[in-house]
Amino acid sequence: MTKFAMPIRAALCAALALQSVQAAQANADCVKGGEAEALFLTMAPSLVAEMVTTCTGTLAADSYLLSHGPDLANRFEAVAAEREEQAFAAFKRLGGGKLDETQTALVRSIFKQELSKMISGQLNAKDCQGMDDLFASLDPLPPSNVAKAIIAIIRLTEADRKPTKSASKKTGGSGAMLCPASTTP
Repeated sequence: MTKFAMPIRAALCAALALQSVQAAQANADCVKGGEAEALFLTMAPSLVAEMVTTCTGTLAADSYLLSHGPDLANRFEAVAAEREEQAFAAFKRLGGGKLDETQTALVRSIFKQELSKMISGQLNAKDCQGMDDLFASLDPLPPSNVAKAIIAIIRLTEADRKPTKSASKKTGGSGAMLCPASTTP
């Protein structure tokens, strides 16, 4: 898995770990394409802010992330609000639909509060140039298309990854967090 995909995947995994994901029918415990995009968009403002913090001092002042990062985070924030319900519906589905309103509110609160901490622990200054290049290349795209591109990258890296024993136990065998492309709408 690429170093870039690790912080995003780790944040998604950590957020999903807040619930007791139960193995159910085939692919019922994986994140579908639209859900993954909604999850990415929900976490993107924090991700961008943490990349800017991590990469300050590593990247040149005129680099994309340092010069456009706050604007990019704002663009993601505007779209994230529109997709937040879908992101948290995915949490509920993955938890077997057993989250009541109080539990859903708690998951939302924890997710939003802890997101930056989870992401910052996975970011590394040596990856700054690659992240800067990637986000600079994707800049002309609207946030929803950036999310689709990032999810496609993660899906490609997962396709080459062999599942670990602990991941296989958590997801019923595949170890993949994203549903295979053939099962996503």
